[in-house]
Amino acid sequence: MAKYFSANGARVILDYTDHHLEASPTSLGRSFYSKIWRLASDYSVPSGSMRDLLIAMGTPADVVHVIPDPFECELRVPTPIANSRTSLTGIWFGHQSNAQHLWNWLDQNEVPEAINKLVLVTSVGYLQSMDFVPGKWNVIERLGGLQVLPVAWSLTVLSELASKVDYSLVISDPADKTKAGASSNRLVTSLCLGLPTIASSMNSYEEFSNFFTAANNAEQLREFFQSLDAQREKVARFQSLFASRFSPSKIDQQWRTLLQTPSSA
Repeated sequence: MAKYFSANGARVILDYTDHHLEASPTSLGRSFYSKIWRLASDYSVPSGSMRDLLIAMGTPADVVHVIPDPFECELRVPTPIANSRTSLTGIWFGHQSNAQHLWNWLDQNEVPEAINKLVLVTSVGYLQSMDFVPGKWNVIERLGGLQVLPVAWSLTVLSELASKVDYSLVISDPADKTKAGASSNRLVTSLCLGLPTIASSMNSYEEFSNFFTAANNAEQLREFFQSLDAQREKVARFQSLFASRFSPSKIDQQWRTLLQTPSSA
């Protein structure tokens, strides 16, 4: 279809959300994007860092447009959970393709004892096969009986859980070249849900590094759980500075502008 429209002079906008051109040469994603890349007149990307990567590859700057993913839940002011509980509860959410990064991080890093109860929100299919996830049982044994509570993904469920957990884990793999420049939507969602956040140091997160704790820094991790009030203050500052940038109405306007503006290609 893209070939047809391109051949007939239509504008073709490629929404490029992961850096598939850096995937393995044998991957289907790289094969597909290598072919469709030549047919596009414009490219929409989720972050400034992805835009920089494409420009460095030789893509003209004036056809690469940054349009981030919107925050789709209702903005929630960071609020302390009642202190009557004896332990903290964290949450991890996202596409199942990112779940293995969580298990790897828990297995390979010096994880604070406070991480002992996690709500895992993702696809039903992944949750049904979770007993067979590589490394899961090693993690549970290593962390002395980590409790994992599986919950099927939905925006409604995620919003409801935000008022029942204490912090969020946004774990990915900074060494994965296909994730370079990827959307910051999981980080933004965590912070807009009012949750103190531990996140991997992805290049598309750098702009917000003052508002989350780096997952690869053992000292910062220990301090994180000793200063949750201070962490909530960081979240509140993020919301005041950035939440409006990721509102659905803002993103809607950016798409309308792109679609209504003639291509410069």
